[in-house]
Amino acid sequence: MAPKEQEDWLATDDSKRVGADSGDGESVGHKSGLRIVEIKRTNKDDITDDQWDPMATVVGYTLSRLSGGSPALALRRLR
Repeated sequence: MAPKEQEDWLATDDSKRVGADSGDGESVGHKSGLRIVEIKRTNKDDITDDQWDPMATVVGYTLSRLSGGSPALALRRLR
């Protein structure tokens, strides 16, 4: 999903209603989505180690859902 598409979806009420509350009224997943948009807009050469970790989590989660396994298992398969 392109950053603009993701950003548009994150602006919807549906995206704000789902997920576990992070403690400040915003869901953990919504916060993560906003961070991913920011990272995707960063020049690849400028991405820091702190930015690679959330992206690896997203890849692991996506692969696990596609394969029916757990995110941790999917990440182990990647490495």
